Amino acid sequence: MPDEFDLQLSRWFAQANQPLAPADFQARLVGGLARSHSWMRPAQALTAIVRAISSGLILGITSPFAAGRAHLGVLAVSGAAMMIWLSL
Repeated sequence: MPDEFDLQLSRWFAQANQPLAPADFQARLVGGLARSHSWMRPAQALTAIVRAISSGLILGITSPFAAGRAHLGVLAVSGAAMMIWLSL
C-alpha cells in the first residue's frame, strides 16, 4: 500500500475525531420530528393509507395489460405457478 493512502487515512481519522454535537441536539431533533407530524390528523392519515392501498391494487391489476403480447406467456405461467403453490 503506497504511503499517500496512509496519509489520507490518517487525515480521515483526524477529521473523524471531532467533538460530538451539543447535548440538546437530540432534544431539538425529536422536537422537530414531533412538530412535523403533529399536523396530520387521523382522517388525513386514513385517507393517505386508503390512497396508497388503492393505487397499489390498481397498478397491480393494470400492469399485466401494459406488458404486451411478448410477456403474456410468462405472466400466465407465473400466475399458474402461484395458484398451484397457494393451493398446496
